[in-house]
Amino acid sequence: MGISDDQIAQLRKMCPLAGQVDLGTLIRAAEGGLVANAIAGSAAGLSLLGKKVTLGGANPTHVQFLGADDAATLLGSLAEPFALTVGNTFIINPNGEGEKTWTIAGTAGVSTGAAGCSTDMTAETDTKFRIKVDDAADWSEVTCDWAGCVSGALIAAQMQIAIRALLGVYASVTVVFSTDHYVITSADFGTGSLVNITEALTLSCTEELKIGNNFGASEAAGTGDAALLSKATAAECAVKIAALSVTLNAVNESGKIRLTSTTTGTGSSLIVGNGTENAVLGFTNTQTDTGDAGFGLGKDMANDTYQVLLTMVSDAPGTPKAVSVHNLATTGFDIYCETAASTIDVQILVLGELVA
Repeated sequence: MGISDDQIAQLRKMCPLAGQVDLGTLIRAAEGGLVANAIAGSAAGLSLLGKKVTLGGANPTHVQFLGADDAATLLGSLAEPFALTVGNTFIINPNGEGEKTWTIAGTAGVSTGAAGCSTDMTAETDTKFRIKVDDAADWSEVTCDWAGCVSGALIAAQMQIAIRALLGVYASVTVVFSTDHYVITSADFGTGSLVNITEALTLSCTEELKIGNNFGASEAAGTGDAALLSKATAAECAVKIAALSVTLNAVNESGKIRLTSTTTGTGSSLIVGNGTENAVLGFTNTQTDTGDAGFGLGKDMANDTYQVLLTMVSDAPGTPKAVSVHNLATTGFDIYCETAASTIDVQILVLGELVA
């Protein structure tokens, strides 16, 4: 494909800014190169670079001189741990595929006592049991006060008060009486959510209450998208997000979540949707990034006074769209289109001096 008459006319206007340049040499160097990755011809210290770029469908489309096309990428602003909430969502649209949703899932660890437990503890002198919840490092001893505990509900309420008095991971543990047994549940969710009960060294009441594995109780760990949803790690979250699409990578980067498209160039895009967990993970609704178009050069421009010529390309005549160049820098520049959602092809000519 040759350079059009309009482009040649534009080049002639550009040349006086370039000093003593052999325009014929520049044009011959650029001929046939507009649809290739990048071509360069040099004269009097200047280079003429050509490339065809498909606009990314959002303003601006960034063009960089150094290197090839790169991928859209987003880095969360917050670092782990992340306090996730069951039922909340993180939404991402990778590469125009449509919104992909991660709905936070999790259940709590629970210790379920056996049937046949006491429902009147007022005459009992045994008042203690030991408990370990979630990621607690060791057992903690619970001491109950059975005054007035003449029903399963009142006993459960006293157990809950005594457990919560330990504070920390125990501060929100719940205890209920269900028909004929006691149920002790962690306040957290996830695969590391646990409630373990065992006898106290003295005055143990686990036998009367039928709690703990030695007296027929059962204990089940929680389930979910992290070990503990209250303190999820970036790596745990990245696994769930990456599973949303084969064109999306997610990794832990210094405790933050890095999202990267597996595609490159202006068709590479990431758009964060209106998820209810976005802010917790360090992302904002409608946050977006698109890949950059690369000239494939091994160097940048020597200055930001280079000239850029844009021409819209179409296989069939249609309504023309205005395109413009902004934010010229030594590393690259931005292209804006009057119709931001447009994905038209644009031929680019750049005349300027590369870094020596």
